[in-house]
Amino acid sequence: MAVFEETFAIPLRTWVLLTPAAIAAGRLQCQGPYEVHIRANQSGVTAPTDLKGSLLLRPFEGQTADRTVAMTWPGGVAGGTTAFLWAYSLSNSAVSVSYA
Repeated sequence: MAVFEETFAIPLRTWVLLTPAAIAAGRLQCQGPYEVHIRANQSGVTAPTDLKGSLLLRPFEGQTADRTVAMTWPGGVAGGTTAFLWAYSLSNSAVSVSYA
C-alpha cells in the first residue's frame, strides 16, 4: 500500500486542501510557528467556510495515525467515516500529513 506524505505551507487565512482523496485516518503535525486548524469535509472541491468543529494543532503538536476521522470528528462529518482534510491558519504556518 502506497503511503502519501507531504508538508504543506498554509498561507495566511487561506484554506488548503491536504488530501486529494477522502481518507479514513492519517497522521497530522503542525510544522510551523503558528497554530493550524484542521477541518474534515465531504468535499475536495469546496473549502470550508468557517472553523466550527476544526481540530486545533498548536506549533509542533500532532495527531497520531491511529486516530480515525470518525474518532476525531465524531458525528461531525456527514456521510460517515472518510473525509477530505483542509487546513487554515490565522498566520503563515505549515502542516505535515501522512496516510496510507
